Amino acid sequence: MKLEISSLSFSYGSKEILRNVSFSLESGRSTALLGRNGSGKTTLLRIILGFLKPACGSVSVDGKEVSEMNHRERAKFIAYIPQTLTDIYPYTALETVLMGRASSLSLFQHPGKKDEEKALEALEILGIAHLKNRAVNTLSGGERQLVLIARAIVQDASFMIMDEPTASLDYSNSLLVMEKIEELRQDGYGILYSTHSPDTALQNGSGILLLSDGVSEYIDNPEELEDGRKLSELYNRQLCIKSIETEKGRKLVCVPV
Repeated sequence: MKLEISSLSFSYGSKEILRNVSFSLESGRSTALLGRNGSGKTTLLRIILGFLKPACGSVSVDGKEVSEMNHRERAKFIAYIPQTLTDIYPYTALETVLMGRASSLSLFQHPGKKDEEKALEALEILGIAHLKNRAVNTLSGGERQLVLIARAIVQDASFMIMDEPTASLDYSNSLLVMEKIEELRQDGYGILYSTHSPDTALQNGSGILLLSDGVSEYIDNPEELEDGRKLSELYNRQLCIKSIETEKGRKLVCVPV
């Protein structure tokens, strides 16, 4: 299955944010969005999700325009994981995950036994089943983020859209969340996420989309950035990319010169 973004442009009034952005994401791959503040990362995600209408261009899933889908139809293909829960009510982790089944239920239908089994399975996949009866407002930031990802899993969508999934998390929780995201990619999900961390993109992206002044460039393989030139231009800082051998293989890290 393929999520395709074709020739997207968008402006806020006279300020052009995105210009002719095109790339595609297939199941089993991930794409990281990199760019400075105001480069259009969140705007691009909101257009893909159908929250904003582009000036021109299209977003489609397997050839079907997302703009022609209603909310329930979109939810069957695309799941959204925000940075964090904006309003944290004392729902349990299990209750929060079950909310992801809403698009599969009729208007007045309540989640049943099978829905609860799917929710428990999602919590198990992410290693947080032991938190099922904990109120989400008592969980750590990393645990809450995993609950949001579990909520997306039970939606049964093919693609996950994540707006800075490790924002406000400490280093350990950031690593944990990205490890779980990588496991989901390996399980066949297509994952698109924005990040302010070049290291996260270099180490966890099948591909990387660079956004700067409305212009985009898709990098099919992070190793194409190894000379540091493109990232230096993107951030207007002299940067270099170092290769480090680890127990899990070769990794790229970004360091200032």
